[in-house]
Amino acid sequence: MRKSILIALAVVLLMGATPALAELNGNWAGTGRGACSPPVGPDDFPIYAWQNWKGVIEDSEDEDIKVFYGKWEDETGNYGNFKGKIIWMSQTNAYCEGKWTWYDTSVLPHKEIVMGKFSMKFTHFPVETPYCSGEWVSEYSNEGGTMKGRMVF
Repeated sequence: MRKSILIALAVVLLMGATPALAELNGNWAGTGRGACSPPVGPDDFPIYAWQNWKGVIEDSEDEDIKVFYGKWEDETGNYGNFKGKIIWMSQTNAYCEGKWTWYDTSVLPHKEIVMGKFSMKFTHFPVETPYCSGEWVSEYSNEGGTMKGRMVF
């Protein structure tokens, strides 16, 4: 009898957590601050990485995890991509780590260069509109910045 009660309780708790975790999937957008130097090309301009970004969180097709990926751009014409894995999740928060890139447009075809790492923390329940905040760094200098965003419906 005790085992049945414990099993039933575990199932109820798991079912209760599933909607909160599913609420993380969807479209996200935000802004960022900070600048870094490009690893190649003219050194007289900064990259304002993550100044404006859009991303998606979804279940991975080949792994039993969630992924966060998207694109960023700045007002000076720089742009790139980002991709990471949700490596920790609770009923109220999630944490992602990944890499971000920048496109060197001084060469043809444009060359995508891995610039560094980023991390993002998502708060998705019980707030009405889930939000996130994070940090990015450049592998080529001590430069970096922060970003924040919200789920967009």
